[in-house]
Amino acid sequence: MAELKYERVKKISRLLSQHGLRLRKRLGQHFLVNPRALEAIVDRAAPKSDELIVEVGAGVGNLTFLLRQRAGRVVSFELDESFRPLHEKIFSETSNVRVAYQDFLTADLAALVAQEKIPKAKVVGNIPYSLTSAILMRVLESGVQWAGVHLLMQREVADRLAAPPGSRTYSLLTAKVNYFGVAEASVPVSAASFLPPPKVNSMLVSIRLHEKPRVLSVPQRVELFRLLNAAFGQRRKQLVNALSASPHITLVKSSVQEALAQCGISPNARAEDLGIESYIALHQRLTSLGAKF
Repeated sequence: MAELKYERVKKISRLLSQHGLRLRKRLGQHFLVNPRALEAIVDRAAPKSDELIVEVGAGVGNLTFLLRQRAGRVVSFELDESFRPLHEKIFSETSNVRVAYQDFLTADLAALVAQEKIPKAKVVGNIPYSLTSAILMRVLESGVQWAGVHLLMQREVADRLAAPPGSRTYSLLTAKVNYFGVAEASVPVSAASFLPPPKVNSMLVSIRLHEKPRVLSVPQRVELFRLLNAAFGQRRKQLVNALSASPHITLVKSSVQEALAQCGISPNARAEDLGIESYIALHQRLTSLGAKF
């Protein structure tokens, strides 16, 4: 099945037809069929023979097939089990691919990586636009120290994830991702590269996790993220007003003002003005002043 690497849209359509497969809009199925884009993603992910690749969405197996040529092992999640006969045909002579027919968002990724007994693991995938935030946080909150995260998503979201503090596109999701690592928009992919073409262009986002994980405990991280939710929940307001009026935090306005001053943050600052390090410091000061998250 090596020719799958060079399949064109008509051949993919015929393949789907032969197996009685129909694309399901509710699952956000847009299959990447452009060989150059597929190869560019694999080159960026750079799977190695001693690495495990966890793929989000096997689809017709285009990306899976290329990943397995370079990775030690590939575990690919696919929610649509009607693709099983196609996968069995494509990977019948492949020993280093396993397709897990389950919802990626319910998977215990730490347990999966431990079970595979391959120390270095990366996440790669062409993900449904509507599930971008959920998938990202599932990956980053899994407890796995990923060697790399490479996810293809809507270009607008990719631009937000790579935005620095102070920019108009810096968002709640940006701040949360920055807690775990640094996001970079790396490989642009046009809508014409997909079957069927979506209405927007895409971009591969590569996330490099911090070499030393944060020292915050899980409960502390939950509190920090509630602080972020409060700040960005009313991002047009000054931070002091957004936080003191938020249902996510219980404290008086004067305490917010005091915490901001102690952290060297301007009283006129808004949510998008602060980087994650400033939010971590602010969380610590608010906690010391009796804030309840």
